[in-house]
Amino acid sequence: MSREEREYFLPAMQKMNADFSNPLQTVATPDGPVVIAPHYVAQALIEAWQELGKESARAVMDYVRAGKPALDQLTGDLPAAAAFDWVMAAAMRWRELDATPTD
Repeated sequence: MSREEREYFLPAMQKMNADFSNPLQTVATPDGPVVIAPHYVAQALIEAWQELGKESARAVMDYVRAGKPALDQLTGDLPAAAAFDWVMAAAMRWRELDATPTD
């Protein structure tokens, strides 16, 4: 990122962490540190990138296409119904709603 981009994003990310109870987590991987964030954070970053005129259609598609393999890594071999329940519980957890499954 350029200096201009860093100056734009750093305060926004710091504010986001304060507003949303620190949704960003950094984890160590064999390839180096990775920041994990909820989907809504990625959406906000894409929108901010667009405001700077930096976003490209390809970057958005790369993000969208990465969702399925990422979800597969998180849910493993769960059957489709169980994976759906897992996704819904995760989404509700971020919204601080009751994630108790109903039959």
